[in-house]
Amino acid sequence: GLFEAEMTSRVSGALANATSSLNNLQLEVDANPDHNGRNDQFATGSQKIANEFRESLNYPKFQGLFDERFAGTLERGRMGVAQGVRTAQIDSSRGNVSMFIESKLDEAAKASDTATRQLLVEDAIAAVNQGVKDGLWSAAQGAEKKIQIENRMEGESLLLQSQVIADELREEPDLEKRLAKARKLPGELGDLVVARVMNQIGQDEDLRNKARQAKLDERYQRAQAGDMTLEDLEIEAYWARKTGEPMSAQE
Repeated sequence: GLFEAEMTSRVSGALANATSSLNNLQLEVDANPDHNGRNDQFATGSQKIANEFRESLNYPKFQGLFDERFAGTLERGRMGVAQGVRTAQIDSSRGNVSMFIESKLDEAAKASDTATRQLLVEDAIAAVNQGVKDGLWSAAQGAEKKIQIENRMEGESLLLQSQVIADELREEPDLEKRLAKARKLPGELGDLVVARVMNQIGQDEDLRNKARQAKLDERYQRAQAGDMTLEDLEIEAYWARKTGEPMSAQE
């Protein structure tokens, strides 16, 4: 009769309000930075919500109907939270393992001997393999990471070789000959050595310019102090601009 219809409608209303409260709870749970505590937080909160709206129905028959119809919503919420926790755990583990791998590769890049370098790279690759076993990455993702490690180490090796060769070439005082030797080197290694040699030349020229400027500044101070006439200073400055060297250095 009317009583039955009214109470059934009240069950529907309680379900709607309970579902809304459960959705709000899920938002709070998902925002919890301690993902390992989310399952317990949801279990406690959802039970409180279920009890509150069940008790508002008064009669056992309709309370049972509420429980029956709300059970699916509760289970979907519980599974959603559990999945979110698993995802957060995987993300956290991935981050930690990735930091470990990066630290080993950084150490390898700085290693002075090949044996130590190789051991550190093997540690990084072993961490990738373990990550695949633990489900942090798929087999394809793990293979891609190992390729990235190998490529990075090859790049680091090229950089190290280019630095050693460029430093050796620095002993050649003739800049054109130094560049010519660098340009004879093959492929990417040659490009890196040429770039380093050009950078060295630029740095050397910058240092020379600073030295020249320092000498001119010193002469200007001497001129102001009366130790050198302004005319002599102007001659010095003209000569430095024209030749790149102070007159005193030519004497």
